[in-house]
Amino acid sequence: MTIMTETIASFEYNGERVALVPAKMQPVAPNEYEQVMPDGLRVHLTVDGYEGGAFAVMLAFEHGGDAPSGRIRRVRALDLTLDDVKKLAFHGFLGDTCGAESYAPLDFELAEGESRSMQPLGGRSSNTTAFPFFDVSCAGRSWAFGVGWSGQWIAEIGVESGRGHVRAGLAEADFYLRSGERVRTARVLCVPGEDAAETRRRFRRVMLEHFSPRTFLGADMTLPTAYQPFDLYYYSETVPWYQGGRRRKDWATEDGQKRGADAAVSCHMDTQWLDAGWFDVGFPDGVGNYSFAKGFPNGLRPVSDYARSKGLRFMLWFEPERVHKDTEVFREHRDMLLSKPGSDDYLFNLADERALSWLTDKLIAFIRDNGIDIYRQDFNFEPLPYWLAADEEGRRGVTEMKYVAGHYALWDALLAAFPALLIDNCASGGRRIDLETCRRAVPLWRSDTGCSPVSQTHRGDTWSQNHILALTQYIPFHACASWDMDAYSMRSAYSGGIACTFDLLNPDFDVGSAARVLDELKRTQPYWTNDFYPLTAPTNDEDCWAAWQLGAKDGGVICAFRRDTCPQETFEVRTQAIEADADYDVILSDEWLNIERRTLNGCALKSLIVRADRPRSSLLIEYKKR
Repeated sequence: MTIMTETIASFEYNGERVALVPAKMQPVAPNEYEQVMPDGLRVHLTVDGYEGGAFAVMLAFEHGGDAPSGRIRRVRALDLTLDDVKKLAFHGFLGDTCGAESYAPLDFELAEGESRSMQPLGGRSSNTTAFPFFDVSCAGRSWAFGVGWSGQWIAEIGVESGRGHVRAGLAEADFYLRSGERVRTARVLCVPGEDAAETRRRFRRVMLEHFSPRTFLGADMTLPTAYQPFDLYYYSETVPWYQGGRRRKDWATEDGQKRGADAAVSCHMDTQWLDAGWFDVGFPDGVGNYSFAKGFPNGLRPVSDYARSKGLRFMLWFEPERVHKDTEVFREHRDMLLSKPGSDDYLFNLADERALSWLTDKLIAFIRDNGIDIYRQDFNFEPLPYWLAADEEGRRGVTEMKYVAGHYALWDALLAAFPALLIDNCASGGRRIDLETCRRAVPLWRSDTGCSPVSQTHRGDTWSQNHILALTQYIPFHACASWDMDAYSMRSAYSGGIACTFDLLNPDFDVGSAARVLDELKRTQPYWTNDFYPLTAPTNDEDCWAAWQLGAKDGGVICAFRRDTCPQETFEVRTQAIEADADYDVILSDEWLNIERRTLNGCALKSLIVRADRPRSSLLIEYKKR
């Protein structure tokens, strides 16, 4: 496949399909190509190449004619044809559902004449029904894809006349442009390979080097090991979904946060995380207020200064895109909001340049004045109905395109203003994870399954193991929460970072035990940029082992879990990326953090038998080549 001389993207213009071939378009800049339609519509195609034949393509439109453009439909930023295909095997996952099916495997085969499409729910890019990272394989060839559109994207996969096709772009696009108007659409990353599992690893390496916040923060970027008790302390037992715990009114105060910072340091955490409890009225009805709750009469600068004096980063929750009725933003900037009939929640209109400028300035000033190190942006409702309601006749999708571009512009402005800022990408958990958000931010709360402790019906440990087994095949950085400090719970949730929903303000809390397990996990943090090997498949079965490995040439780490009803005391770890004739120093840490040291040759390490004497226990295995 020679991408420059073949169709790589397409759209429909006035009822006719337009195939875009870079070699047939006019070069206008390095990696940028243009095709001008007879009425003055300019089609912009950006094609960036990466190691091993990987490439990313992005499609945009700009109208240069005096009259409105023609009708633009079926916008596919990627339109890839695969020759000599009899069957296509698809591998991917569902989106986040905040339940047992979050990131559940989605695997199927397509034969001649068969096709399938997928898209998320409600305008958030990884919501419930689809996840914008996947791969297809046939006859010893494989291609892994990442869709970069933080809105309503669509992917279409099929086999027809002995050829496979993979197309990805906008699900809602049927519009014209006015003179001088410009819109951008999706960016799609493609990484080709042979073996499917190795192609996913190559894809994750490209993500790590070119589509992650390391671009902004440097190679030593670390995810937070954070104190985050919002769901434990904010809600009372009267909340139906909340299982146990109590409301602590002293938590959402300056003094409570300072005491929390002291406790976090004693547990060897590195981040103080204040979630949605700092603003007037509180969550959720106060979303749209930037004034402080009564517990913070001096704002948040005293809290952030205190946290940094203890060696902690300070992380703060925002939800700027949602504005509840009768809040400050609603009263003062009603003209900047989009509405939906019957809802008291409004969407802040990032498609409007004036509104975007106001919000950008507001957030930059707030981050600066209050000393925010990690900016957490949540998004707790579905924007698609608001976008569609705001579209003018004949311009379906224009609001969405301008809104999504505004969202990227907002984050880019924050990163430009604060080069060391880490952005946490949250959307009711992990419902807006895609190529473009991963370039700028990290989902530090990959699912709202982290909002509740483990119970017989809420299998948070098992679900977290499955999230790691799924997400880490494609994206390098993500994290979530643990409510318990035992090794099984913490190892299940930890993926280079973790939010600790601990009762740290309780004077009887066992600080020493928490510090021990956190020290172990933080020691493994550098391994999370190694290649990822899922040693078992994601499953909700409790009668089995689950395991994964992060390995590099000189060493790595393995996590293995004997689940709740698993009868097998032993498990064979089929370790990957091991040199058979090398010797390795191996450290095995059991559920109680007891250490066993061994020296093993590569053959023994490649087929390592491990033991857990009781169900619901875990092993962490570190190895280094001598």
